[in-house]
Amino acid sequence: MGPDTLLNQREIQKIVHVNDLVSQLLRTFRFEERRQLTYDRFNKYPTDVRVRKDLVERVLGPLEEPLDKGTMVQLLKQLGPVGGPHLGVVTLEWMLESGWEEARSVHVFNALLALCDRCCQNKEVAFTVYDMMREHQVQPDLFSYNLLIGVCRIRGEYKKAFEIFEQMNLLGVIPNMFTFTTLIEVCNFRNGGHCAEALYAFRSLLNSGDVVPDYIKNELMSCVENGCAKADLKSALEIFAKLEAVGLSNSIRAYNAVLKACGRSGEWVAALDIFACMKQASTHADTQSYNSIIQACCLGGETERALEVFEWMNE
Repeated sequence: MGPDTLLNQREIQKIVHVNDLVSQLLRTFRFEERRQLTYDRFNKYPTDVRVRKDLVERVLGPLEEPLDKGTMVQLLKQLGPVGGPHLGVVTLEWMLESGWEEARSVHVFNALLALCDRCCQNKEVAFTVYDMMREHQVQPDLFSYNLLIGVCRIRGEYKKAFEIFEQMNLLGVIPNMFTFTTLIEVCNFRNGGHCAEALYAFRSLLNSGDVVPDYIKNELMSCVENGCAKADLKSALEIFAKLEAVGLSNSIRAYNAVLKACGRSGEWVAALDIFACMKQASTHADTQSYNSIIQACCLGGETERALEVFEWMNE
């Protein structure tokens, strides 16, 4: 029997062992859950059924020796789809309190963070895991931070996402393209248009020296468009100035975002000035550009000028 065959047999045994532990944990919890629900049929104030460490003790306590790191990771991954993140958290807490040293691994904690991200994007549980990492002096890595920021993105928690980003920078963890993409996406959660934060992330990406892909620029411009749609003209011009600082002001989407603000407020002089800047930058106006200028002229009482712009449109 060759070494490869022995290795495969060990892997199979490990998988069978993990599946058996998962089944035992779930059976123990489900039994307790059913028992509690039966009791609560006659209780005016039903009890909140929670995963308890003594239930984990019944399954993992009788083991002859602690699980190795790889088996712990597989166990937490397997618990996710069926047991949820709460069962994973209590299981890891029991391992740590029982002195299982290999549980103090960033890979084990990352498995639990990935579980939070995959199962229900549970921000509260994810940051409970993050607090556990700090309590047990386990240094998060890039994968840990990206998972936390990813959980924030699902919930639209852009301020919390940037807190995590600042902690990454303080600890010297170098972000990657996924980090920056996720930060910009969370700024535009449900068309939020939080431009200042999105532009800060974009500037950080530029400072890293990496080539910026077009999809990140498009995500930033979507955020800018949504931000300008809610802003007054002064704020929209400030956003445009920041775009100019990162070299993205000469796009039609940038000009149209500011022209829309002009159109809403009836600032026809500003709209014509921006139109002149477009021509100077060789950025060709589209139908949306002309419509915004015409709207600004109409609201500003310049009907004849609006007709003149309409003629430009047909030239």
